[in-house]
Amino acid sequence: MKKIPTHRCQIPITADDIQVDRSIADLYIGFSGELLRLSLIGIGAFGFLFKPEAPLFGTVPAPVRGVLITALVMLMLAACLALLHRYLASQSIAYQVSTLRSMKLLEVQEDEEARTRWKADLERERLGWRRSLLWSGKAIAFCAVALALGIVCSVVGLLAVFSA
Repeated sequence: MKKIPTHRCQIPITADDIQVDRSIADLYIGFSGELLRLSLIGIGAFGFLFKPEAPLFGTVPAPVRGVLITALVMLMLAACLALLHRYLASQSIAYQVSTLRSMKLLEVQEDEEARTRWKADLERERLGWRRSLLWSGKAIAFCAVALALGIVCSVVGLLAVFSA
């Protein structure tokens, strides 16, 4: 009698099973890494230009200060959303691996009651995977928008500061 695995982690999967999904996820994670890098560079530039001992700190008019604060908030939001995207993209790969293991387990499972239980688990994993992909896509889109708004507000604010 053949030993049937009782848990998903006992099911081996090969790198070929997830190679395409993994390479696509790496590209998306790399893109969010670049957005994160750009937003952190913008935040660092604000820290450099507007530190209390810098001559620009006291000379910024109130309306321009509001634009610059908006820019800083947008850059911080972009950084947070980039980190959220990286987490969700990694989580979707974990769901993919778990789904593949569950599908392979269903192929070898002979007990009908166990098959029913594994099918329910498989549907929960697929739902989690879809939810993770959906929120991941929203996070990267909002990250790009927040970064663009942060850059535009930064340019407008700095132009106002240096032209005055």
